[in-house]
Amino acid sequence: MKERTGAKKKWKRNLIITGAVIGAVVLTALCVLHHYTGYNRYMFKNENPYRLREEEELSFSRDGVTYKYNEDIVNVLLMGIDKTQQRDINYIVENGYQADAVFVAAINTKTGGVRIVNIPRDTLTEIMRFDRNGAFSRVGVSPICTAHSFGDGRLMSGQLMEAAVGNLLYGVPIHGYLSIDIDGISVLTEAVGGVEVELLEDFTAVDAEMTKGAIYTLDGEKAELYVRARQLPGMSGEDAKRIPRQIQFISAYAKAVKEKIKEEPGYLPELLKGVRNHISMDMTDRECLYVANTLLKAGIEVTDIETIAGGAEEEGLRPDPKELKRLVQEIYFVPA
Repeated sequence: MKERTGAKKKWKRNLIITGAVIGAVVLTALCVLHHYTGYNRYMFKNENPYRLREEEELSFSRDGVTYKYNEDIVNVLLMGIDKTQQRDINYIVENGYQADAVFVAAINTKTGGVRIVNIPRDTLTEIMRFDRNGAFSRVGVSPICTAHSFGDGRLMSGQLMEAAVGNLLYGVPIHGYLSIDIDGISVLTEAVGGVEVELLEDFTAVDAEMTKGAIYTLDGEKAELYVRARQLPGMSGEDAKRIPRQIQFISAYAKAVKEKIKEEPGYLPELLKGVRNHISMDMTDRECLYVANTLLKAGIEVTDIETIAGGAEEEGLRPDPKELKRLVQEIYFVPA
């Protein structure tokens, strides 16, 4: 694994992340209501039974100023689940799939602003481990993506990821999650008749026509490959190298969806019937609708996507504690 250190990585205006936008589209279709329902203080109760640290008042002092957690922020975990990667540990439970993409959407309920935090899947942090009978085993440091694999593949897995992400972010509350497995990308792509992109890398090992720079219409199978691949000839194998392709794909997908809606205004619920079996979440319909509307409204307006920085080790990516603390304080805290 190559050494990777340094400052945060920012993806500027007009860039959209895979998890956030697919999540927003799925949420919108699942919560087909006739009017918008805004945020209120009774939503997002954060009732996750799995916790790696006790709830505490979040605050810190710097330069004589006390800062507290911004209670106007709701944090939603958005994940892409790779069902091809099961755990190879002896005491696992079934359906032990890893989280292939991990993002946190920090939604300011007062301003409607959204900040996105990208957590590399191999980021090292404490996770809860369970045996194949579902009994708690121990807490250990592992790549964060594996936290999902110690659950049931659905609600428990999602809540274990919420606990791991919240702990990594120094106790910041995670109010809900939405995950979509990798097969859902294929279903969504086929439903719009394919997605046209200018290929950012060479995929001729798969299809002779998929040369770098070519304009190519991805079908469902090729779309899944395009957003996931990192081990084909000429590729470095680094997770970070996939992010530009994921961003590009979703931008193109959003365009395809808009064109389809112009042709068939009522087709969105029908489009997503086939993806229901590929998603899991712990939010109510009203919460879903709020998150969907906020993310879609922010959509192209999201100016920064922050990626947690760190150094690569044999076990995974070790977060830079100083940089991580700065990021958490910048996004989640305000003067008391």
